[in-house]
Amino acid sequence: MHEVDVVLVREGVRSGRATAGAVRSGNDAAPGSLGPALGSSIMARFEAMHKDALKEGPSSGAGVRREVAFSADGVRVLRSRGAPGATSSWHTHGDHDVYGYLVRGSARFESGAGGRESMEVEAGDFFCVPARWVHRDVNPSPTEGQEFVLFLHGDGPLVVNVDGPAEG
Repeated sequence: MHEVDVVLVREGVRSGRATAGAVRSGNDAAPGSLGPALGSSIMARFEAMHKDALKEGPSSGAGVRREVAFSADGVRVLRSRGAPGATSSWHTHGDHDVYGYLVRGSARFESGAGGRESMEVEAGDFFCVPARWVHRDVNPSPTEGQEFVLFLHGDGPLVVNVDGPAEG
């Protein structure tokens, strides 16, 4: 076996150097950060985040919860959950392009005048949302929640709530 840098974040505790297959505890999380800072775009070690250790992220309305797993130079990894029947406020992701995977449920992304343009995805589908694209997220199911894994690439705020597109 060989030694590698391994980081497992579990309920706020990060781990350090370990022999492959083992993990030791330590705590080097940045206070007040949105998630573990990976430091650069070239990672020097494995990182893992326990599902219960994610940091609260920006919201875009009632019934939509975003949590940050990782944050690095120009890249954010989030989990987003939508309650049954939830519709987010109109928003953009600023200067971030969003690449996503729908883990559970179904989703509709609405845009254009009055939300008349839409795209639907279901569990197992991938999607992308370009930077500055005004849209809202809809969970069309009245009974099932939805869960996404999102990868945001860019700078600035992760969510910018805006007025909806003009009727036209």
